[in-house]
Amino acid sequence: MKKITIAFGFIFLVLLSTSAQKKINWVTLKGQVKNFNNQVEVQDMSEMSDLLLSDASRFFVPDTAGNFSVKFQLASPNYFRLGRNILYLSPGDNLTLFVDYKNPKLAIFTGDHSKENEYLRETPFPKGGSFLEAGSKLRSTIDSTVHLVEEEAEKRSVSLEVYTGVSKEFVQLEKARIKADIINSIHDIPIYYSFKYKLSKDSLELFRKKFEKEIMPYISKYEVNFIDPPFLKLVVYRDIVDDLLLKEKKSTKEIQQVKDWIAARDLAQELKRASNREVKLTFASKIKSLNNELYRSALQSTLEKVMLLSNGDLAVDFTATDLNNKSVHPSDFKGKLLYIDLWATWCGPCMEEMPAYEKLKEVYKDDGRVQFISLSIDDDKEAWRKNVQKRNATGLQWIIDRAKLNAYNIISIPRSILVDTNFH
Repeated sequence: MKKITIAFGFIFLVLLSTSAQKKINWVTLKGQVKNFNNQVEVQDMSEMSDLLLSDASRFFVPDTAGNFSVKFQLASPNYFRLGRNILYLSPGDNLTLFVDYKNPKLAIFTGDHSKENEYLRETPFPKGGSFLEAGSKLRSTIDSTVHLVEEEAEKRSVSLEVYTGVSKEFVQLEKARIKADIINSIHDIPIYYSFKYKLSKDSLELFRKKFEKEIMPYISKYEVNFIDPPFLKLVVYRDIVDDLLLKEKKSTKEIQQVKDWIAARDLAQELKRASNREVKLTFASKIKSLNNELYRSALQSTLEKVMLLSNGDLAVDFTATDLNNKSVHPSDFKGKLLYIDLWATWCGPCMEEMPAYEKLKEVYKDDGRVQFISLSIDDDKEAWRKNVQKRNATGLQWIIDRAKLNAYNIISIPRSILVDTNFH
């Protein structure tokens, strides 16, 4: 009887664990987006996004009213971006939202972690000089501008305190964001100052010398003891972390982890630029030399994906459907130079580019060596047919499920694929 009880208990725990795992491993977002023209990505904003390629599971196409639903896996709490809104999501979240691309402050959230995402509506943009707001908040002197930055930071701190009931991790990260935004703002003062006051080269040099002298007390106050790996989740922190490390003289476990991430980031940037297979292969040993196992694993995954297809490789054949519902393949045209134009009816830039594609077809219409293929990745076949008919589009008109193009790593469109006469 005892053995049966133990077995039953073990089975119950396994079932409970499995159930919990299913519950916490997914995030569901649904609602409405406004002023989004194309396919939308729930973009990973963590430090791992700099090492990995985009995940197609976080893309969605809203309907004509902007309604959408998307579900994706998430292992731990993380920051994402939807349009210009920063989101904070945790495993198991079910969040309903309204987001206007043109105005992040109008976002509405209901469901899990709504408070965190309400707070994030006011997040300043690092690339806009954070609290300087692209220079619009710049004051006449360095000292007064720095004081303005500190005032704006204090407002964010007070606002954060209002949101009670949010997670401790979130509060710690947002406090770090405020501090990083201060540093980022101060560092960007010369950029916006020179632009606003149209300083000459000599005047800018004099201003920089004055700037360096006046900001030292402020920078020293904010940059000291600010190295902590969890803060890498924040884009603005990653923007300043190289400068932070330059001023660190000591060596700690935390500092080494940040250095490991920088090494991985730099390697990822090189890898993503590589197009030649032989060059890509050289990254295997470089990745193995990284100290951090998590970063090694991420870059190994990226390497495997970019190795699927390189310039000069034999093209991966696929099966598409034409206007007559007939199965068709690029390999049907081996021996010709193939120009495959990828597009979709929901893709604004694709439709803007379409006249140029048609003109290119016209240029080569009498050249039997060249074959043009218009390949849509629309989910809605009827919308695709109507679009083709409305444009009176000629030539080969195909449609395919994007999942069948995994080897080509189709993340964004418009995109063109060229296949030579040897099917490479």
